Amino acid sequence: MISVDRKLRLRDLEIFRFLKDNVVLAYVIIEDTRKPHTEEVKKLDPLCFLDEEDLNEIVNVFKIYFLSDEPLKRNDSVMLREFFGN
Repeated sequence: MISVDRKLRLRDLEIFRFLKDNVVLAYVIIEDTRKPHTEEVKKLDPLCFLDEEDLNEIVNVFKIYFLSDEPLKRNDSVMLREFFGN
């Protein structure tokens, strides 16, 4: 059985606990990065190759981090990525 419960919700950050058969597989951190790009960020690859119009279209970006004490089994890793990727 799989369950997900939200442990923390802030304006730009959420932390979830992902359990499988009552065992914590990982903590998942989702960061909302819908902030305007700074000049330093605009110089980084691949953003440095985009013009200003294309940069302005990239405003709804989420970063997802998976934290686990031990390496995940392949099928658990795929399940996590599919679950939070959709």
